[in-house]
Amino acid sequence: MNPSHPGAAATSKWPKVLPELTAEQKRISDDFMKHWHEVLPRRFGLIEKFNHGYPVQHTPSVFRTTLEIGAGLAEHLAYERLTAEQEANYAAVEIRPDMVKTIRQRFPRIQARLGDCQQRLDFPDGYFDRVLAIHVLEHPPNLPATVEEMHRLC
Repeated sequence: MNPSHPGAAATSKWPKVLPELTAEQKRISDDFMKHWHEVLPRRFGLIEKFNHGYPVQHTPSVFRTTLEIGAGLAEHLAYERLTAEQEANYAAVEIRPDMVKTIRQRFPRIQARLGDCQQRLDFPDGYFDRVLAIHVLEHPPNLPATVEEMHRLC
């Protein structure tokens, strides 16, 4: 329904309201998500190759900084061909602390950051040359806030 249409409801679907999870439910959810990120590349290789390969093939010829939101276990980095400077200026933001820890272990030369892409991230306006969101934009309960933040940063 078009909110500008006369008689239309002025309510928004955003942010979506998710049910509260108990500590045990959150632990199980985080454990499943990490497991899924380990299984996904092996189980759906063709889809993964396309989803990670497409942004690499269409990367600007010259860039210095990259922000990857919802980085998971940083699977995308296996597809990148980064210089040492680009690698040092690659920020992988993930909301789950255990996954950030794994990223730091796997890819110590990038910046693995704990953060929520729906909130203001600790980078100045226009800091990034490119922003990657692979398998992510269908998940944030507040997608408009995510898009606004990515627009601010790129």
